[in-house]
Amino acid sequence: MKQDALKFTDLWLEYAQIDQGFYFANADPYAWTLSISPFLYETGLGYMTYLDTTVLNVVARQKWNDQWWTYVRYLDVDTDDDDSTYQDYTASVRYNYTPNLWFELGFDQLEADDYSDNMIWFRTTVNF
Repeated sequence: MKQDALKFTDLWLEYAQIDQGFYFANADPYAWTLSISPFLYETGLGYMTYLDTTVLNVVARQKWNDQWWTYVRYLDVDTDDDDSTYQDYTASVRYNYTPNLWFELGFDQLEADDYSDNMIWFRTTVNF
């Protein structure tokens, strides 16, 4: 589809259902699990600890020009075991100073059962 139809440069829609006992061999496809590993995995083992965990991940990125990008993400993780939920909302603005150097300012909001937290970050990335 053309960008005019979607209104976003990139749109990623992901749905996954992961059964209890599923093993991620030598990999973790979800980087966000590092912050919630006791919630989703047995720490360091890569095994699912809950029954039928579903993941919904929606990411939209807009490239406004060669220098400016915006990014939004919605993540919802739900487990059938004890109705545990994890929701995350992210928004950021990125300025590309050069193709190998950029700056990013973002906000992240986490909601997980009885836990809630948020953060604002400023990231500088240099690629060699």
